[in-house]
Amino acid sequence: MEIFHSGRKAGHRCAHACCAAALLFLLPRAVHPQPHTELIPQFFAAAGIHGTLYTGDTAGRAPSPISFSAAAGLRFPPCTSAAFEPRLAFFVTHMLWDGTQAQPAEIEHRTAAVYNFLLDLPAVYSITYRGNVFSVGAGVAFLLRGAALAHGVSETDDGASANAGTDTERIGEWLWQSGRFVYPELLLSWSHQNDAGLGFGLDCRMYYPISPLFTGKTGRHLLDTAMLSVSFRVTFPYIAAGSPES
Repeated sequence: MEIFHSGRKAGHRCAHACCAAALLFLLPRAVHPQPHTELIPQFFAAAGIHGTLYTGDTAGRAPSPISFSAAAGLRFPPCTSAAFEPRLAFFVTHMLWDGTQAQPAEIEHRTAAVYNFLLDLPAVYSITYRGNVFSVGAGVAFLLRGAALAHGVSETDDGASANAGTDTERIGEWLWQSGRFVYPELLLSWSHQNDAGLGFGLDCRMYYPISPLFTGKTGRHLLDTAMLSVSFRVTFPYIAAGSPES
């Protein structure tokens, strides 16, 4: 029995010693967090022009439109050559309904304002040389769009179907038909990073439509509604998760 009690006391002393050692080991890290390799995504923003190519008959429609666009995205992981770089861009265009399909419209002939959210999901590969970061990438983009009556247009105004309100509904439906919201993409970008990790550069993205494959278009019309985006890009410094700065 005495052996049992002495063994239990020794066990308690050992447990107390282990707890004390654990506290001494963990306390400095609780007060001063240690950096580790896990990183939060790196943020970037862009602004520039976005153009859409229309290859059909120009009668009754505007030329291929060019719009101002603004975008923001993330790079993860931020400090590796290969990374995933989702981006969301926004721009506005104007359209009319010609009786069979939606067409780009001059502002004075517009029926609908189309609000475009372009979600890019590319994989990129980067090379860094003397503070310059060169990137190439490929992926798929989804063009999420909605149509609303343009400012100054009444629902009862004349339209190619019945009135401007009905035309706007037809435009909204047309945008989501025949795969018009899916675009394979290629991208090229360059930025120069300063000592603080802040980068400034250019971003070029090309979007190829798949809708002509569903609508039976051939020849040059295979590029109908292809898009090109050219932007000025700012890349912000990344911060290691768990570091004092984060």
